[in-house]
Amino acid sequence: MKKKCYIADLNILRLLKDNYYPEIFKKLWHIVDDMILKGKLLIIEPVYVEITNGSDEDFLTKHLSDLKRNSGWKPAELPDGIEEVVKEILKKFKGRIAYHRNEADPYIVAYAILKNRGDTIFNYEYIVLTAEKYKPNGAKIPNMCEEFNIPYINLKEFLIDIGYTDS
Repeated sequence: MKKKCYIADLNILRLLKDNYYPEIFKKLWHIVDDMILKGKLLIIEPVYVEITNGSDEDFLTKHLSDLKRNSGWKPAELPDGIEEVVKEILKKFKGRIAYHRNEADPYIVAYAILKNRGDTIFNYEYIVLTAEKYKPNGAKIPNMCEEFNIPYINLKEFLIDIGYTDS
């Protein structure tokens, strides 16, 4: 059985921040931080850029800066060949995707494609973690994942997957 590695979309981190207050859900945030530090929950560079450039992301920016300062954590670097995969994604969804240079969505999916294609040593399955929902003829992360056969789950499924309970 493959081990799981999750690639976070910004909307999942926002949901965690807005609904699972760090002051109250300390256990969950400890688990999330531990997964980030162990490379089991990835925040790729374009998502990190969205976080640090967003005016409403003060908590997330500070939280990740603290992780960087205290543990040496850094965002997951983009693998070689990712630009070609992003271009393929954009081509498939031409006219349906609103893409800006620092838009992270196609990079999240491209990262999962490359990692799932290339991980024969560590036996990981890379799963996209997003709050977006599949929409017929849409161009959201779930649509991209479906098109390229990449697994994706939402926050509730993630919490179940990692075995989180509040007790």
